[in-house]
This record gives sequence, structure tokens and C-alpha cells, in this order.
Amino acid sequence: MAFTRPLSLISAVRIQLTTLTSSAPQKAGPNPVTWKPATNTDTSHRQNAFSTSRNNPRVNRVIGKVSTTRMGRTTALMTPSTSPATSAEVSPDRLMPGTTCAATSSASVYTTTRMMNPMARPRVYTLLLAATLLLLTGVAGAAPGVPGVIVDPARTRGPEAAPVTILEWSDFQCPFCREAQPVLARLLAEFPQQVRLVFKDFPLRSHELAMPAALAARCASAQGRFWEYHDLLYVAQPAFARDELVGYARRLGLDVPGFTECLDATRFQEDVMADQREGRAAGVRATPTFFVNGRKIEGALPIEEFRDAVRRALREAGVAPPR
Repeated sequence: MAFTRPLSLISAVRIQLTTLTSSAPQKAGPNPVTWKPATNTDTSHRQNAFSTSRNNPRVNRVIGKVSTTRMGRTTALMTPSTSPATSAEVSPDRLMPGTTCAATSSASVYTTTRMMNPMARPRVYTLLLAATLLLLTGVAGAAPGVPGVIVDPARTRGPEAAPVTILEWSDFQCPFCREAQPVLARLLAEFPQQVRLVFKDFPLRSHELAMPAALAARCASAQGRFWEYHDLLYVAQPAFARDELVGYARRLGLDVPGFTECLDATRFQEDVMADQREGRAAGVRATPTFFVNGRKIEGALPIEEFRDAVRRALREAGVAPPR
């Protein structure tokens, strides 16, 4: 009769683990089938960084694919997956780092391409910006209180050196814009030397005839009659058919053939759209919208609102308001 020595708990556990390990399928090795960093474009964050020349840039700690061009240097910064592959049996093509799918689903890529000498780019951009500013200041001035807004002298009322500038973004087909015109006229009469009014186009998409009217007013401005045509449009609103717009030009004694050619060619459409872009950048969302030395006023409000805004702007500018 053979004597069997009783096993301790630790020995029993060790034997059980050995049995399980030897009987489990050995499908996942140190380098599974999907782990194929064979080229420089499919690399893993587990590999060392590689260095190359200008046409093949230096890449540090990259997952997934890196695409480069011959025009410059590309640097790819990626965040590796925080969930490592547990087994080769569970979708290794999605879980194993180093594959394109893993890079797409588990990495954030930020790519910066330098097209020229990094020291030369700021100088080029500075020169271009300076040239653009010089060109713009030679044609028109800037509006106080609202950055990036260009003032067209042909579409301003009041003295250029006025301490208060009112920017008006308006739509010729907008009924509230028409209601604001008598208020603005009274305001200019009360502050003849202190206020300058600047008109800016903002035709709304819901007003189909607003853009043709704005273009017609620009064509009249090209002949030096913007404000006369502006006032006539608000009186005749919304009669803005093409023949009616041409008839208004004839009534004001403009060069009708030149006006008609300008209107049909939509010559100033880009200028109107530039006004719209400036308005959106300033926060204009509806018409009419005004800025009194940068302070925003929306809607056709009573004259008391504008009068208080002008007096406040004068005090801030150190100018005594008229009594």
C-alpha cells in the first residue's frame, strides 16, 4: 500500500496553474500576426524613434500611419491607446497597437507642416499685413471702437473728426431700418459737430430685393450720389425691381447707361459681402444694428436711447455734450 503525502494549499494551486497553462492554446505570442511594423510608415510607440533627412522627416513616438510630402517637414504627435490588447483571439487588428485601425480609433493626431524656413514665415506675413494696412488706410479709415471695420468716406454723414462715430448695419428692405432713418436724421441735427454716421450694408437672406438695392446704392455712390439714392430707397421701399432701381437713378439725374451697366454686372457685390463679414465679426445678427463708439444698440429704438448713448460717448471722450 503506497503512502500518499497530503498536499499543501500552495502546492495544489501551483499544480492547477501549471495544468491550465500547458493546456491553453498558444495563439498569442510576443509578436502576433498583426504586429508588422515593417516600414517607416507603420510604426509603434514601442519602437525607438527614427531619424531621416528633409524628405523623410524625424518622427518621435508615433502610432499608425504618418503621411509626408516633398514640400516640407511634417511632425506627427499622437497619443497611444490606453487599453492594451488582451489576447490575439479578440479582434487583434483593432486592439493591437501599431495597426492602422488602432491608430484611427485610439489616437489623436495633430499635424503641422512647415512649407518654408520657420524664421522666414513671420517676416513674410508681417510684410503682407503691413502692405494690406497701408493700402486700406490710403482708401478709407478705420472705425473707432469696432476693430477691423473700414469706413468708406462716400457713405458717411457728419464731420470726419467727430468724437463720436455711429456705425449702422442696415438692410434697404428692412421695415425697422426705414423706421430708424428719421431718428438718425434728428440725432445728426442735434449733434452736428459731434457725431459721424457710417452706413454699412447687411442685406438679409430673407429679403430677396435687399441685395439688388444695396448694389444699386453702391452704383449711385460711384457717381457721388449715395445718400440721395439711399434716402430714395427707404422712401420707395420695397419697390426694388430692376426697372424701378434704374428709374430712381434717372430721377436723380445719374448717368443711366453707366448705372445700368454697373447694376447688371453686380460690380460691387464683393464690397457688400465685405460689409456683411465685418458685421458678423462685430456681432451683428439682425438689422438695424448700431455701434456708438463701439457700444452696441439693436433695433429701431426711440431717439432718447441714441441721445443717451451719444452723450455718454462724448463724456468718455472728454468732450462736453451740447446743451
